[in-house]
Amino acid sequence: MDFFSLMFAPFAHCGILIGGTAFFFLLGWFWYNPMTPIGKKWMSYFPEMKNNKMPKASDFALMLVLQLFMWFIMTHTVVAFWIFVTENGLSNTVATLFVVKMFMGFVFIKDLGHWFFEKRPFLLLLISLFYYLIGVLAVCWLCTYFL
Repeated sequence: MDFFSLMFAPFAHCGILIGGTAFFFLLGWFWYNPMTPIGKKWMSYFPEMKNNKMPKASDFALMLVLQLFMWFIMTHTVVAFWIFVTENGLSNTVATLFVVKMFMGFVFIKDLGHWFFEKRPFLLLLISLFYYLIGVLAVCWLCTYFL
């Protein structure tokens, strides 16, 4: 499969793209919700949120649009990578391992840099990493059952 057909192939699977994006949204809503134990711990690292200084509606809307775009791009990348790996005769398990490797190369290293250079707490690093790992594995699950 050539490069261009690989990049556009995931658009033929709109259900997976929409499902993966929606899953990332719901997972983020649950993961960072102040009513959950993880959300409470995450919010404890941001004092401006503890003082009920929530962002303005326009800031929140911009953040939501950017997050939706990021979730869509992550889902699209996983699906494109999945199609490439499975069309070359590798199993779903190997495809999942390749996607986790991709996750480690991009998300894990980026967050590790935030932790090291910005001196963020280690637990904050783990909260972020597991959020993305669960989301990426969910998209792999969608690919396993619907591709």
